[in-house]
Formats: sequence, C-alpha cells, structure tokens
Amino acid sequence: MSSSPPPAAAPEEAPVLDPLAPGYFDDPYAQYAVLRESQPTYFEPRVDAYIVTRYEDVHRLTRDRSMLADLARANPTPRIMARAARNATLTSGTDKWMLFRDGDDHARLRQALSPAFTPKAVARWHRRTEELVDSLLLGAEEHDPFDVVGRFARLLPAQIISEIMGVPDADIPQLLEWSEAQFRFLESFNTPQQDQAAVDAIREMTTYFSALVADKRSRPTDDLLSALATAPEGEDRLSPDEIVAQMIFLHGAGHGTTENLIGNSLAHLLARPDQLARLRGDPGLEGNAVEELLRFDAPVQFARRIASNGFELHGVAIPAGGDVMLALGAANRDPRKWGESADELDLSRPGAKEHLSFGGGAHHCLGSWLARLEAQVALPRLLRRFPKLSPAYDRPAWSTRVVLRGLEDLPVHLNGG
Repeated sequence: MSSSPPPAAAPEEAPVLDPLAPGYFDDPYAQYAVLRESQPTYFEPRVDAYIVTRYEDVHRLTRDRSMLADLARANPTPRIMARAARNATLTSGTDKWMLFRDGDDHARLRQALSPAFTPKAVARWHRRTEELVDSLLLGAEEHDPFDVVGRFARLLPAQIISEIMGVPDADIPQLLEWSEAQFRFLESFNTPQQDQAAVDAIREMTTYFSALVADKRSRPTDDLLSALATAPEGEDRLSPDEIVAQMIFLHGAGHGTTENLIGNSLAHLLARPDQLARLRGDPGLEGNAVEELLRFDAPVQFARRIASNGFELHGVAIPAGGDVMLALGAANRDPRKWGESADELDLSRPGAKEHLSFGGGAHHCLGSWLARLEAQVALPRLLRRFPKLSPAYDRPAWSTRVVLRGLEDLPVHLNGG
C-alpha cells in the first residue's frame, strides 16, 4: 500500500492524548473528555495513528468490515515500519494471532477456539470459579495488607484459562511472568527496553507452547490444546504454528483483561462506599454491576484498526491504510450516549451492557462471557466474605500502560484498618 503523508501536526495548544502528562494514568478520562468535544478524530504523530473517541463513531467502526486488523495493510509510516521490524525478529508468528487476522482467515481461527468460550461452555466453569475464589481467599487474613491484584485478581483467571487450555499448574507462574512482559507488545508508547522485553517473552512462550503442542499430540487430555493438536485433517485444521500463536495470545488475553477488570473494579468500589454497599446487599445486582464496571473503566482502552478505504470523520480525512485507534474507554464515557451521569459509577444503570469494552463485530472479544463469569463470582464473594475490607493505600498504583488499563497492585486491609 502506498505511503500517504500524515496531516500537519496540531498546534501545540491543541488538546492531544498525552500519557506523559501528570495524572494521565490516574485518570485518562479527563483527556478523553476534552478530545471528544474538541477533536473527536485527530492524528497523533507520536503513534502515527488517528484517534477516535465518540461512542457512535467507535460503535460503528468496530463493526465495519472495511476496518481491518492486519497491520500489514497499514501505510508504511515510521511507527508502522518500526513495529514491522520488531515483529520480524519473532519466529512465533504474531501475525498469525487471531487478533491481527481478517475475513475468512480470522473466522477459521475463531471457529477453532470458540467452542470453549460459548455461554454454555463457560457456564460449566461457574462452580470451579467459586472453588478457586474460596481457595485463593483461604488464609488471606494472614496477609495484612492483602494484595488483591497479585494474590487474587491475577491468579484466578490465570488458573481458569490454564485449565481450559490444558496448561499444567506448575507452569502457570512462569507463564504469568512472561505475560506481564508480553502485554507491552500491544502498547504504542513503549520504551525500547519494554519492546525488547515483550519480544523476549514471546520467544520464550513460543518455545514453551511448541513443546506443549507436541506433547498434547502424543498424549492428549480433555482440554482445548489437545483438541486443536489432534483435530482431524482438513482445510479448517490449524497448523502447529497457528496453534502456538493462538495459545500465546489466548493465555495472556485470558487472564490479563479479567485481572484488570477485577482489580480496577474493586479500586473504584472502595472509593465509592455507597455503590460497594449496594453490591454487597443485592445479589440481583451482580450481572448489571459488572457491565457498569466494564463501562466505567474498560480493561482494554483501545482497539486498533486499519482503514481499507479512505473516509472522512468530523472533518478529518483518514486515508486508505490509515492506522486508527478506536478509544473504547472514551466512548464508554460519552455523554451523548450515557447522559450527564456518564462519568459516574451507577451499578443499576439502565443499558450498561451497551458498553464497548469487548469491542464489536467480527473481533468482539472471544472470552467476554468468561470474563463476566469470573468477575460476577469473584467480586461479590470477596466483598461479602470481608465486610470490613478497606484500602491500604493513599491512591491506587495504576500501571503505565495505555491500551491495557490496570493496577500494579491493590493492597487492602481485609478486616478494616
């Protein structure tokens, strides 16, 4: 695709998305609000991408099949070329991740994985999720403060996705370590060191899952990885490289987003005692509460797409091959959709499930039902078991990630402080 010159940079006084600004990671929504009103579509030269922030636009573009996931279809801007050079150093085939595929190829990969993540399949994990929650909280009082992220929100979904996939329990801690570095692969504001750490982690995961695929092929068990490795010959069968690529992506996505959902949600509930009390006292609120928490602070803040055709949006010409960052988090707080209370947390909000936190269209999050289940079990069970739970921090320690929003840790006093 031919290169297209980016538009002239906005004047210095114009609002921009600036993660380096003080307070950004504590509250990126303040910057989103300014952009939604003044520059709902604008070109950010530091990432060579067009950023779209309004609900109606993001909702439509996540469902528009002319918006592609394959970064190879992007115009060769300096940032895109740098990402391509980084990705070329990998043998894991990150270009084979379902996240970056389109059309029939994406549908084939998704179809192979989706039986494990349908609502019916996920429902079978409800009791196991309860067991794991209770197990992780057993003896939690011995740790004061108790880190909800490190000892609970991270371990619960990691255990569940590992069991679904067929990853041995003993290997989960190492995979978690690699995943923490791998998450940076999706970020746009990385340092060279963070980029390299992500590449190194993906290489290690490639070696690991390649060996595990071979083992499952010779000694299959009742899990997703065995099903993929022993699938009968046919045009829909995934190659070993494709299986490895999906497993690398799936394991990280399968625990990272839910870790963020549980951790972020608890931090916001602790800051709003009235809403926390409502969730504790009303079991019938659990489903809608999780939808509203997803809307209020999305675990994934941006979805990346490449425009296959040029178009204009709010007076900005986006060329064919333009890199577009759809701001899911900004759209979820758009008052045009949610009214004057868009920036408030209301666990009984009507229509909360219309949030865009799981994307939309063909690339709607495969694990959305599993994430909902885990949060609907974990949060109420934690809060009711420890009615005096209180923060052991002055302010939450937000990670310095732009795309995947979460906490470094969340220390709490389980029996009051």
